[in-house]
Amino acid sequence: FGGSFDLNLKVGNIFALSYIGAEIKSDSLMINEDYWGNLYYKMDAANTKSTFSNLLTLTKDKSRVKFKALYNPPSFVENTGFLQDANIKTPNFFDATLEVDKFPLKFLQYFITEISDVVGTVNGTMDLDGNPAKPKVSGKMKVRNGGVTVDFLNTRYFVHNQTAINR
Repeated sequence: FGGSFDLNLKVGNIFALSYIGAEIKSDSLMINEDYWGNLYYKMDAANTKSTFSNLLTLTKDKSRVKFKALYNPPSFVENTGFLQDANIKTPNFFDATLEVDKFPLKFLQYFITEISDVVGTVNGTMDLDGNPAKPKVSGKMKVRNGGVTVDFLNTRYFVHNQTAINR
């Protein structure tokens, strides 16, 4: 990772660890010397035993990713925080939503090293919740003008206007 970043950390009481917050901003996120745009991340928690609220956005031109998540740490104690949601009152639980709009599929090359020449975009929404070790996933993603070369097969594949739905 590279680029210019601003980091702001806040702790209400450093000894009691009441209110914990972090904010990261970058107008020049670079990954492996590729420019990915503006990054914004914000995290808040009332204390270390409360729900952690997270927001991450990545925007470049008309491309956008938004990831919102609530997470209860293993040490979670009900009613210790400022977020009171009936669905997330258990320890080691998360509830997240990923929204993507015209996001480049090229991003996959950072995670799947056996592919190259990835083109196309993805649009959609995905919801993840439950235990982080075994999350429930639902949502709908649509690939537009996708293409990828699987290097060890030396074969190029194309995907156009295909939708993946998980319920």
